[in-house]
Amino acid sequence: MFGSYFLTGGSRNWLGYSSSVVDAKYLELAASPDSATRKARGLALEDIILADLPSAPLGVQNGRSSFYTEIQNITVPLGQQYMWPKREHVWRTDV
Repeated sequence: MFGSYFLTGGSRNWLGYSSSVVDAKYLELAASPDSATRKARGLALEDIILADLPSAPLGVQNGRSSFYTEIQNITVPLGQQYMWPKREHVWRTDV
């Protein structure tokens, strides 16, 4: 999550956030030799980001699904769209 949301030019860095310290610390985190070091560096990086930003984006998709009235047998489950099961039973009855 750090890479896409908080690195300069990250794919989900919608705020345009840029910090040379965060960029460098992320590279150190990515090069961590073991999980204990990775965890410590990740928590330190999180502290830097939280101290620097008044708010932070969450890794949550906001979306909407719309269906034509001709589509039959659609069950709209709870939860985010990326967690929905594959739809096998979708067909039109007017064709």
